[in-house]
Amino acid sequence: MVVSNTLATGTLLALVLVVGMVPSNPAHAASAQEIDIKVDATIDRFYTSVSGGKDFVSKAKGILVLPSVIKAGFGIGGEYGEGALRIAGKTVDYYSTAAASIGR
Repeated sequence: MVVSNTLATGTLLALVLVVGMVPSNPAHAASAQEIDIKVDATIDRFYTSVSGGKDFVSKAKGILVLPSVIKAGFGIGGEYGEGALRIAGKTVDYYSTAAASIGR
């Protein structure tokens, strides 16, 4: 029972520390212009890093680009990212991804 209480106390302390580190400002989603700038940079990096990247993209009906998905966690985790769907080189819609996990 001592191990269980110690584990529960440790978990509660970790949760309090994580919640205490969350900024008090409400979450801020990037503007369409900010997302497009990051998507452009990511596509440019893809073209320079991947041999045949431009040919690959030219054959795709569309590409969904999420420039960065940030993950964090210790016991309790989460991730979030924003991006854009490009068809024929133009943004047609914006997307976000979010996930949370508890435990391993």
